[in-house]
Amino acid sequence: MIGGVYLHFLYFWNITRGYEFINLRIEDLLPAIEPLTRRQIREIHHLWALHAHLERISMRLKRSCGLQLLAMRLEYFLHCIILCFVVIAIPQRASPPNAATYFLSFICCVRSLEIFIIDYLLETMSTYHSKPMDAVIEGRMCKELGAFIIYGRSMELNLKLCGMYLPNRTSFLHMAEGILCHFMLLLQFLLIFSN
Repeated sequence: MIGGVYLHFLYFWNITRGYEFINLRIEDLLPAIEPLTRRQIREIHHLWALHAHLERISMRLKRSCGLQLLAMRLEYFLHCIILCFVVIAIPQRASPPNAATYFLSFICCVRSLEIFIIDYLLETMSTYHSKPMDAVIEGRMCKELGAFIIYGRSMELNLKLCGMYLPNRTSFLHMAEGILCHFMLLLQFLLIFSN
């Protein structure tokens, strides 16, 4: 399962970096004071093609990895319930927590971190995909650049199946972050009061 999480991370990381590269290059081309050269216009066409290609790859990954990510979340949820029960039940029977308690707590934290990182990368990828390019343009706007900006604003990357949350991914990420922090705090209290 860890190999699958690592591969999903690599897929989404590379797509996110591609969108970030496109956004940085477009920001460099936006404040054009003089008309764009043929090389710059060709670069805009290549960026446009790269953007469309990354979007097709994202949709293919959504179809192939979406159900895997849902299964991974369900498996994570079930493991957390079982591991939390074991972590709570073991210290009541044995006075000092043994190595198994620490190991199971560590596994639960690592799984939470894996799920959080994948969700964060999906959110970042969606943000970079539809980054607003309506900044104040001080200079000339060629038709190719205008068409690319219109294309970028009209296309929306919809990755609803990759997560169990539909309305607001950012608040879900904040909630997951809060749960992880409180779990670590409770684990610290368990370690302190167990001695």
